[in-house]
Amino acid sequence: MCRAMAPTMLVLTCKFFRDQAVAKGILVNGLVILTDIELAPYPRHTNPPGGIEKYYRENVIGGAGSLVMAAEDYNSFGRAMVKKLIAEIAARPERQRSVSTMNVRRRMTSSVSSRTWMLSAQARVGNIEE
Repeated sequence: MCRAMAPTMLVLTCKFFRDQAVAKGILVNGLVILTDIELAPYPRHTNPPGGIEKYYRENVIGGAGSLVMAAEDYNSFGRAMVKKLIAEIAARPERQRSVSTMNVRRRMTSSVSSRTWMLSAQARVGNIEE
């Protein structure tokens, strides 16, 4: 559907839905896959003026603390996705504090498991700060 839309209409649609989500308190982040313009099947779509990251910053992501990350190519998408998830989880500590304290033992076990998983994921992908 996006490929069939005129570029101006696509921007208006992206901004409209982004604004609707942000108005409801939803944080909209982005992960782009960079492509060589010579290899891109739809160069105008995947390589807009200023680059796809700029397009996402201006038209797609929204909300306080929103971010856009880039995968250098399709082969690095998995690594970029893990880095994005780690960044999102690390940036939202207030979500963890808002969880009910009803089952403290379960929450502590979950927290330890989450921390172990996070450290393991960080070791696999390296430092998320670039």
